[in-house]
Amino acid sequence: MKIRTLTVLATLLEAVVSVQFTKEYSQDKDLSAWLAAKQHLNDAHDAMTGAFAQPYNHLIDMNEEEEGHAWRYSQEAGNGPFYFTGKRNDRKYVYILTKVPGTSELGRRWGLDDQQPTKNAFLFWKVKAKDKKAKLLGFEFRAAGAPTLPSKTLDEVIQSAKQARNVA
Repeated sequence: MKIRTLTVLATLLEAVVSVQFTKEYSQDKDLSAWLAAKQHLNDAHDAMTGAFAQPYNHLIDMNEEEEGHAWRYSQEAGNGPFYFTGKRNDRKYVYILTKVPGTSELGRRWGLDDQQPTKNAFLFWKVKAKDKKAKLLGFEFRAAGAPTLPSKTLDEVIQSAKQARNVA
């Protein structure tokens, strides 16, 4: 029993440490949604070798202005969420992942293409379904090149989440 508990704690610690969280939060809902999103990123990057499969350290100060730039970027055509999750018992929010490629204007401004390999930023958001207000919970950088699902619009994601909750 103690070994299982230690294993779970070590896994949770690794997941929390490997992402740069921008704000404090302690809700289990947020953490479980992040762990699901992180697993999605890990699965997508598993085919990459060695260090390319792991998140990279970064020194970006993700202040409100940069967060605003990232959110506006994710609203442009073709830049919407490519992954989402939500809780059946919490219909107010949807959690999404968006990507800022290192080759985009915003990615270059963040220095994602300064050193090889070029990196992509993956941003983890909590979005209020009703008014579409977003809160950036965390982000991480990974080597460019891993496949991601096609992006959708935020409206499509919210509608899909509503339908999934009604079925469950």
